[in-house]
Amino acid sequence: MEYLFNNAGMGLFTKAQNSTSALIDTIFEANLKGMILLTSEILRLTPDEQELTIVNIMSTSALFGRSEETIYCAAQWGARGYTEALRIELKGTKRNIIAVYPGGMRTDFWKIPGQNRDISSFMDPAEVAEKIVNAVIVTDKMFVTDITINRKK
Repeated sequence: MEYLFNNAGMGLFTKAQNSTSALIDTIFEANLKGMILLTSEILRLTPDEQELTIVNIMSTSALFGRSEETIYCAAQWGARGYTEALRIELKGTKRNIIAVYPGGMRTDFWKIPGQNRDISSFMDPAEVAEKIVNAVIVTDKMFVTDITINRKK
């Protein structure tokens, strides 16, 4: 069994009126285009008879719109759409597609110049990674298709 974990991304926190072509390109390349290109290459390189699990780690912003995250949400929704369409395209093959939607995590993602957001209650990335790996690797007679991970409030 081979695995591809797509887990790259970049946020943008600004009002919709501040959108520019350059900002859109930057966010879409980091959150969507890279995922598509890497997945396409892995699919080309992996023989059809070999079992492959592709895990696309996105964000809960792929599930819910958020103020001042319009471009980021759009890229995440695109990644979600790609993931769901890919799952349908590869149905009946030895390729499994898993979508992961984690909520806020304690990372530099939230370090925004001029803002001091309290992320102390956000999730630990190592703990989230462990949850994902456990759900993906332990398959027995079934596999998970979608995982949403939220912090306790």
